[in-house]
Amino acid sequence: MILDTGSNFLIHTEKNENIVFEYGFFTLSVCNIDFDKTNRCLKQYLKQGANISNAVAQSFNSIYLSWEQTEVLVNMISEEIHNNIEDGIATVDGIIPPLYRFKNYHMHLRKLLLRDSTAFTSDIQRELDSVVISQSIVMLDDGLAVSGYYLNTIEDFLLLDIQKYLFSSHIVKECDYCKRLFIPKRRSDKYCRLPNLEKLTCNELAHRNRNKTDFERIRDKARPEQRASLINVSTIKKYDEIILQDMYQDWSDECGIQFKKFKTNDDLAGFEKWVIRTKYTSERIKKEYAKREKHKNNDNP
Repeated sequence: MILDTGSNFLIHTEKNENIVFEYGFFTLSVCNIDFDKTNRCLKQYLKQGANISNAVAQSFNSIYLSWEQTEVLVNMISEEIHNNIEDGIATVDGIIPPLYRFKNYHMHLRKLLLRDSTAFTSDIQRELDSVVISQSIVMLDDGLAVSGYYLNTIEDFLLLDIQKYLFSSHIVKECDYCKRLFIPKRRSDKYCRLPNLEKLTCNELAHRNRNKTDFERIRDKARPEQRASLINVSTIKKYDEIILQDMYQDWSDECGIQFKKFKTNDDLAGFEKWVIRTKYTSERIKKEYAKREKHKNNDNP
C-alpha cells in the first residue's frame, strides 16, 4: 500500500522505514532513462537468467531520487517481474512492465509531465483513464486521516504519481541542450543543471558553447558521448581497455576529418547523420573489438 498525505506519497518498507516521494519525481526519473538501452538490457538479463534487480537498478535515472527511494522502486519492479515469471508468462516482452516495454507509453508520460494538451485526448490516455485503483482511508498514529492506495502494478504508482503532479504547482521543462526533463529553478530556465558527460551542467555547457557553430556543437557533444559508450565500467570488465582507447581515438580522428569535409560543403545534416551512423552501440563495439582482437592476434602469433 502507498499512502497519500496530500503533499507527498509515503511508503512503509520491510525495514520499518517510511520513505517519502515527492509528486512527479518517480515519473520524471522514468522519463529521463534511455528507453532503448534499458529495454535491451532487461531483455538480455532475462534471457540469461541473471539477477534482474541489477538490471532494474542500472535503468534508474536517480538524479531526482535518493538511494532509499531508488531501492524501494527497484524492489517493487523486480517483484512484479518475478511475479510475471511465476504466473507463466512465456515471452520476455510479456514479463517486462509496460514502462520499459512500450516506447509510445514512455513518450506519453513525457508529454504529461510537460503538460502537453494533446496527451490528454490520446488513445493511451483513454486506456489509462479506465484503470481502477482500490482506495481506502488510513488513520496515522498522529490521528491524521490519509488516502491509502493498493497497488497491483508499478504502473498504478506511475498513474497516481503523474495525476498528483498534474494537480500540483510543479513545473517540468525539457532542457534545450540535452533534452532531458528537469525542474527549473525559474520559469525562464532553458537549460538544466543536471550533471553531464563532461562533469559540467548543461547550463554551464550551453553558456560555454554559446559562440560555437552548429558543426562544432555536434562534434563536441558527440565526442564525450562516444567515449562514454566505449570506455565505462561495463565495457572495461568485458574488453581490453587499450583496444577500447584505440577504437575511440580512431573514431575521434575520423570525426575530425569528417567535420572538416562536411563543414567545407556546408552540409550540417550530413555531418549529423555521420555521427549517428557511427555511434558505438553494444553490438557495434562487440564486432569492432572482435575484428581488432583478431588482427592483434595475427600480428602476434
